[in-house]
Amino acid sequence: MPERWRTIPGWEMYQASAMGNIKRLAGLDIRGRYFKERVLKPQTDSGSRAVCLCNGPNRMESRPRAYWILLTFVGNPSEDKPFACHIDDNPKNNKVSNLYWGNFKTNHEDAMRNGKKKRHFWNWKGRSFTPEHREKLYKAVAEANRNRVESEETRQKRSKSLREWHARRKATKLD
Repeated sequence: MPERWRTIPGWEMYQASAMGNIKRLAGLDIRGRYFKERVLKPQTDSGSRAVCLCNGPNRMESRPRAYWILLTFVGNPSEDKPFACHIDDNPKNNKVSNLYWGNFKTNHEDAMRNGKKKRHFWNWKGRSFTPEHREKLYKAVAEANRNRVESEETRQKRSKSLREWHARRKATKLD
């Protein structure tokens, strides 16, 4: 099956294929030198396969290969889904059938579903907690609370503030 090539919107000298390739068309560069048509090799930065496109002396953009392919075959990304995501989580598989526009949350959920990532919880320093760490932490806090000695006055203040909080919450739900 031959590759289907389409011009990348806004980049007349470049085309993307449904098989995940990007090529530069033959023509003249900004210095007037002739160059042949060729398929571009990706630059690997942090796992994604980036391609740098250039239109004129002041316009140059480097984006993941998947971004250019989705831009060509699907259209512009929406504001709530700005990332080019892979269904199989393989950054080398840039076929149109394997790509979709998504956001950080959908991409992370997809990676968890495919077994590429575990679910993590983050502490205040930005370090991740796995569910096992979180369970240990909850048990330690519960044990500390059980062993805590509390005066009657403190217990009454806490229960009063809790009753007030529930009353405010109930009042806002009725409005």
